[in-house]
Amino acid sequence: MSFDRSTSREQLIKELAEVRSQLAAKDQQLQELSQELALLKSNKPPEIERLVSTACLKSSERKQAEAALRESENRYTGRKQAEEALHGLSQFPGQNPNPVLRVAADGTLLYANASARNWLATWGWQYDGPLPAAVRAIAGDAHGKARAVEAEISSPGGITFWVSAIPPPGEDYINLYGIDITEHKQAEEALRREKSLLKNVMHTTDVMLVLLDPHFNFVWVNAAYAETCQMKPEEMVGKNHFVLYPHAENEAIFRKVRDTGEGVFYKDKPFVFPDQPEREVTYWDWSLTPAKDAGSHVTGLVFSLRETTKFKRAELALLRKEAELREAQRLAHVGSWYWDARTDATLGSDELLRIYGFDPATQPMPNFKDQRGRCYPVEEWERVNTAVKRTLETGVGYELDVQVLRNGTRIWVTTGSEVVRDADGRIVGLRGTVQDITERKRAEEALRESEERYRRLVETASEGIWQIDTEFRTIDINERMAQMLGRPKEEVIGRHVREFMAPEEMSDVGQRIENRRLGLTETYERRLLRKDGSTLSALVSVAPLRDNERNIIGSFGMFTDISARKQTEESLRQLNETLEQRVAERTELAEARARQLQTLAVELIEAEERERRRVADFLHDDLQQVIAAARMQLQAACETMPPEPLLANVEQLLEESIGKSRRLSHELSPAVLHHSGLVAALQWLARNMEDQFGLQVQLKLDVAQQFESAPLKVFLFRAAQELLFNVVKHAGVKNAQVVLSDSDSGLVLTVSDQGQGFKPDILDSHTPTAGLGLMSLQERARYIGGRLAIESAPGRGSRFTLTVPISMAIDDKLKQPAADGQPLTQAGSPVSTGISGLRVLFVDDHSVMRQGLIRLMTGQPNIQVVGEAANGREAIERVRQLKPDVVVMDVSMPEMDGIEATRRIKAEFPAVRVIGLSMYQEEQFASSMRKAGAEAFVSKTASPAELLEAIYGADRA
Repeated sequence: MSFDRSTSREQLIKELAEVRSQLAAKDQQLQELSQELALLKSNKPPEIERLVSTACLKSSERKQAEAALRESENRYTGRKQAEEALHGLSQFPGQNPNPVLRVAADGTLLYANASARNWLATWGWQYDGPLPAAVRAIAGDAHGKARAVEAEISSPGGITFWVSAIPPPGEDYINLYGIDITEHKQAEEALRREKSLLKNVMHTTDVMLVLLDPHFNFVWVNAAYAETCQMKPEEMVGKNHFVLYPHAENEAIFRKVRDTGEGVFYKDKPFVFPDQPEREVTYWDWSLTPAKDAGSHVTGLVFSLRETTKFKRAELALLRKEAELREAQRLAHVGSWYWDARTDATLGSDELLRIYGFDPATQPMPNFKDQRGRCYPVEEWERVNTAVKRTLETGVGYELDVQVLRNGTRIWVTTGSEVVRDADGRIVGLRGTVQDITERKRAEEALRESEERYRRLVETASEGIWQIDTEFRTIDINERMAQMLGRPKEEVIGRHVREFMAPEEMSDVGQRIENRRLGLTETYERRLLRKDGSTLSALVSVAPLRDNERNIIGSFGMFTDISARKQTEESLRQLNETLEQRVAERTELAEARARQLQTLAVELIEAEERERRRVADFLHDDLQQVIAAARMQLQAACETMPPEPLLANVEQLLEESIGKSRRLSHELSPAVLHHSGLVAALQWLARNMEDQFGLQVQLKLDVAQQFESAPLKVFLFRAAQELLFNVVKHAGVKNAQVVLSDSDSGLVLTVSDQGQGFKPDILDSHTPTAGLGLMSLQERARYIGGRLAIESAPGRGSRFTLTVPISMAIDDKLKQPAADGQPLTQAGSPVSTGISGLRVLFVDDHSVMRQGLIRLMTGQPNIQVVGEAANGREAIERVRQLKPDVVVMDVSMPEMDGIEATRRIKAEFPAVRVIGLSMYQEEQFASSMRKAGAEAFVSKTASPAELLEAIYGADRA
């Protein structure tokens, strides 16, 4: 194939003119593209979304778009240069780097240069074969027309050419000229994808984005920003930002960025929505970036925001908790520490640093090895180091009382530790606490000094002093007593008192021994047997010795030598009446004192019960409430922030503290003992004995009369508890029976078992040393006019029958004061969240618990906290005033408890729902609240979700 050289020069010039005309049209299109670019740079519609897509926050995408435009302009310049060279190249088509073809009207290829042949080969074209359909189509479209036809043609290989089909005037063929635009098409497609991606991201991201003009009017708003403002994006466009949300400080910042062209960023900046006051103070991370034209003039502002309110509030709550922990450590003089075994680094709390004399603000805790000689005396550090090594080897923590150095002065502390393990279970360090016990050590030293003074007093006393144990064997005597017996102390210690009594005194020794076992205080005369066989008359004053639990551990006697007085009685016969009167008075005084001591002993037992209840009430009404409120607020905070293992550990520690406090409270004084009748208390005792010791108690209650005598209830309960505890310790069985019955003469409590049994006369020589003890129980029964009968034999079990007079079973139940007409305390002030929904009133006598519950409700949908009250009387008055839908009622409160308050509220306002709330988990309290009318009962240690479910559930019910 050859080029048709017969073509006239004039015809070729005509073809070139056509090419110029087509290039002029392309030039016009490029000018229109430049105008569109100018519109983009001037921020004018209709290309606003393209402006946002290429300029808003994505300067890199904007630069890419501008680069693409410059590339297009460069290509346009290249096309003009190509046009200039086209004339020359048309004369030499074989040298043209772009495809040049001539196609006849019937689609026959008349000519193709080398580039065109390579292009046709991508379709699989073979020499003299038919042209590809796309090439024939464009040639056919141009045939018979007076103008050129242009089209994009892509070969199967993915190469795209812009092809111009030019029909020469008067000729029956078509000239085709191709330009490779593959890279241009690929760049356009990449830019289209990037624009689409950017647009999708900006409309779907939770980051709030807006574009403002220089006058702070909204030009473009994404969905996240409009939703936060409770508006639609199209409603905001054209409105002024500071007309909607006036804020002088922020407006000044916007003006500065606009005027200086320098962007700003703020972390956790507070803001209050004037049209949404219920949201209170919110916090935001936000930035303001100027949008500039090619001349670096600010043409708008890009405003981006992300709300950090929940994280900020959680951070503030955590800081408060840390401050509370530091304050608690300061008040208790307890510091905490952590030691990293891998680095030897030691971290200590503020209180720990203060214990060691460091300034928490400026002085960190030294590494463990550096504490030798600085925090500990050398010998004490070696003790601690040995304990640390043992703990690392065994995994078992240590507890030591050691001396430490505080500013060079030695003080006493008690320190304990536990191991810290990594995810693989390897020990990587220790953590523990240190408590300043200097004052306790001083008290112990003072006690030792007091005991020493007592010893000196005993040794120098003018009376003989004799101490015996519960087996009536001598523990100790003073020198005066040894002189009175005419024996050295070593011959007396360890021997029975009978060995030193004159034969004529033996007749009442058994009674005296029994009185000692009963804990009676006596004053009497006794003739003692001296080593040389002579006798000595002595006046003896004897009192029981008790331990801290009021158990008798022996006796204490003071002996006054009255031998001289006895010897002169005969010679003083004439003064006998006077002497007898004095002796009678003295005896009466001694007996009165004995009776006073007996009464005092019983009162001390009752005082112990009162103290048990006081401590138990403190644990329940104060400590458990505070811990439960802290756990509740911690749970609420954790729901608004990412999972944090440390906070989960804190919650676990709080939950364990509540459980330990509750168990200790129950062990000291079961709540059911004071809040319910004797029957309920015995039922609780039966369950507790099975849970704690595995003892199954068969309880039979046959009591027809109703009584509420607190002393009698406590006495019978403690008696049953002690007797069942003896079954656990001594009977060797897992079953026991308790029967409570009444008669015309009294109440009868019987505890029996089929265990090992014992000889009842063993009580004559042995006194139990734990609990009330059988002897103490007998004494107390006799004191109130009752008696304890014991039936037992080895191998035949035991039966204890305690009978008390019916006169003790009187109803001394305290009357509840009327709720009407009583003034409200400050806790009754109304609290409103400003949100419509369920109207809820919280009633609890602990302010910290009420505030924790109110904060828990903050932000909960469909809940409005309308008020709070501190006791039952206030609750009734607040219900009358505020008309709540739901009352969350504490069970145990002063003045009027939650059970009585619930009963009165439901009687006056049956539509009000009541939810019981208590630290107690016994079924009696839940049952009592439901009987009073409560719809639900929730423990204060339950999760916030359970309380919310009860509140919402009450509404649905």
